[in-house]
Amino acid sequence: MTKYTPPGETITFTARRESAAIHIQVCNFGTEIPAAALPHIFDKFYRIPHADPWKQGGTGLGLALVKKLTEHLDGQLQVTSAAGQTCFSVTILPSIAP
Repeated sequence: MTKYTPPGETITFTARRESAAIHIQVCNFGTEIPAAALPHIFDKFYRIPHADPWKQGGTGLGLALVKKLTEHLDGQLQVTSAAGQTCFSVTILPSIAP
């Protein structure tokens, strides 16, 4: 996410365990994802138009892979983007094998 963080802004990472669930959150301050792009950001090869002012590029696979892994772990993935920040939250519950 650092390639999408403006100079002087920060990225925070928090992880906590609550009962059996594991909660992980990454927030990027100083940037927002346009509301029209939010439904597409987890699609393979999707890149937000004009969202790379530093011209570092990417394949559009990073968030799709995060979503796939989260689903494989029976987890939930959410994103919020407003008020000058974007936060990705993952919640994973342990699987109980029969």
